[in-house]
This record gives sequence, structure tokens and C-alpha cells, in this order.
Amino acid sequence: MTSSGFSFRGIHSGTYGVFCQPLSRVLIPERRRSPIVIPGRSGVYRQEDGGHDVRRESITCSFVKPPGVTVAHFTRQIAGWLSEEGELTFDSEPGKYYRAYLAGAPPLEKHLLYGQFELAFEMNPPYAYELPQSINTSGAGQITVSVKTDGTARTPVRIVIRNNGPTTIRNLVLLHSTV
Repeated sequence: MTSSGFSFRGIHSGTYGVFCQPLSRVLIPERRRSPIVIPGRSGVYRQEDGGHDVRRESITCSFVKPPGVTVAHFTRQIAGWLSEEGELTFDSEPGKYYRAYLAGAPPLEKHLLYGQFELAFEMNPPYAYELPQSINTSGAGQITVSVKTDGTARTPVRIVIRNNGPTTIRNLVLLHSTV
């Protein structure tokens, strides 16, 4: 596997000189299932609501401290960056982001000039979002605009239509299809 980075809360890991190696990537988050034991019956009854639990992704990160600061000071800066919830984007998935937060306290292995730590992000909801799209059109008469998405789960969509012109919009029709 090759090293890559990620952006969290609008800051790329390269800003801190952090190099990343995906430790575990999840193909699909675990389905939410509740086993119900029925006395006198072998096995269990499995209740499912169609949802998924939180997604958990782990990354091994390493860095070389910049000149003029201690490893302890530098790791506090990294900890401040990672300490809140925010948008997480992997370099390997451009155009997609997750709402994420750190799960637990990342253990730090530090030396005189460098350090290494493992991050476990939890994504809740467990699906990637697409970055917003903006489409500008102008003209008179009938205009057809297609918005394509690359999602794999049914999710709500928000469409904002702004009329910046002097003409009133009439007979607006929104159609959708699911593959």
C-alpha cells in the first residue's frame, strides 16, 4: 500500500508533515442487527431495521518534527487539530467526505525527531457525502439540467434554486431516478 494523506476540518495532513498509511478500510459498515433469544427455540430471531452502525476507519500516521520545536509541542498542535468533529476527506477518495471524530485516545510513539500514532476515526452517519455541486444556467425557453451523483445508499438530497435574473421561473419540474 502506498502512503497518502487526508484532510480533516479543512486542514490537510501534509500541513503538519504527517504521512499516512491506511491500516483498515471498511468495505461496508456493519448492519444494525439485534438477536432476540426465544426460550425453548434453537438459534435466535434476528431483528433488522435496515440501518448500519457507525463506520470506523484506522490510519497509521508518522511525522518528522520541524526544526525549532519539540516533539511534545508539535504533537500538541496535531492533537488540537484532531480534537473536534469535522469533515474528513481521504486523498484516495476525492470529491467525497465523511462527518467524523476520533474514537478514543490515539497512542503516541515518540522519539527525539519523529513520532508515530494510530488514528481511529468514527464516521456517523457511516456514509460518504459528495461535495456540493453548483450548476449555472441561463437562457430563455426550456432548459434541462442533469445532476449526476455517484452514491450507493438512499440519502436525502438538497436542491437550491436561485433566480438571479429578472424573469420569473415557471413550470419547474424536478425528476429523479434511482439505479
